[in-house]
Amino acid sequence: MSKFITNSANYSETNLIKTKLLRPILEQYNSTILGSSKNSFINSFDTEMFIPNNNNKYFLFVMNKKDISDCKSNYKVLYFFPEVFSNLQSDFFIEMDFVDNFPKKSYLFEGYLYDKSNFLITDTLAIENTILNTDYQLRLDLVQEIIHGLENINCHMNINIHPVFHYSDLNFKLLLDVFKNNFIYKKEINTVEYVKMNSKNLNKRRETEEVEEQNVPKQMIITKTKYSDVYKVNDSETGNDQGILYVKSIEISKKLIELKDTSLLCKYNPKFYKWEPMF
Repeated sequence: MSKFITNSANYSETNLIKTKLLRPILEQYNSTILGSSKNSFINSFDTEMFIPNNNNKYFLFVMNKKDISDCKSNYKVLYFFPEVFSNLQSDFFIEMDFVDNFPKKSYLFEGYLYDKSNFLITDTLAIENTILNTDYQLRLDLVQEIIHGLENINCHMNINIHPVFHYSDLNFKLLLDVFKNNFIYKKEINTVEYVKMNSKNLNKRRETEEVEEQNVPKQMIITKTKYSDVYKVNDSETGNDQGILYVKSIEISKKLIELKDTSLLCKYNPKFYKWEPMF
């Protein structure tokens, strides 16, 4: 990875990836898929699949190292970039040698990034510069053929498959509740993506959920740990573990050190998925 970063400092490799390799695929995707997806969601019966997520959508472009530099290595370069760039969402590169997992020349995947280091794929958009304008279920099947769990890539990134559910009025709420209670990143879940399929096109839309109990300040039990600025949070009514307290400033840190009462009014911070004190 360090060699790739060194070469990228000259801008040539990153510029080649974005302008020469990735841009034509994105332009073709916009024309082929987005251009034909003009039908709106009429009602719930048009929806076939749903994906609970954290609304942190990312794309993964996989290419051969040989395509961007004069080398004989058989490495793959992975370029992760967000749907919307912001102060909290930026792109990054990883170089890896697990080439058997990606036998083709290039891939473009869609998915969600959790905990900054776990990318869960929800769709295969392109393989070898060819846009996959096929049934969504077939594209999900392709993901399962390609991805078999890539763990600890360069001691940093994990890549796997995102849970996707079939929709019906009868099982939607039940499956959503079960998922939220058991998913490893359940505290990040705040959005549901709906996927509608028919014989002509594929439409996707997302709805961000409002979680009432997290929008309302609550009394929490704050417990100090042996680590500086690390406090455990428990619900004062149920006693349930709510994770670690978010300490956003030195001023808050000083107030917490002087804190005598373990019961504290807190509000939920959706950006960091933590409760923070209301001083």
